[in-house]
Amino acid sequence: MIESAIAAIRSRGSDGRGRSQCTDCGADIPAERLSLVPNAIRCTVCQEAFEFRAVAKCAH
Repeated sequence: MIESAIAAIRSRGSDGRGRSQCTDCGADIPAERLSLVPNAIRCTVCQEAFEFRAVAKCAH
């Protein structure tokens, strides 16, 4: 998990913005999402799945 976060940071452009492809599925991140979340590293679908998994881990 930490390794993937470090890789994501290293893959960002020199301006700190994320790339235009999702790190999970490789699909293009829509321009509208990038305008709202400039550092987005996941498309909306993958981000929702990521957050769902995080919440599921926290639930006991």
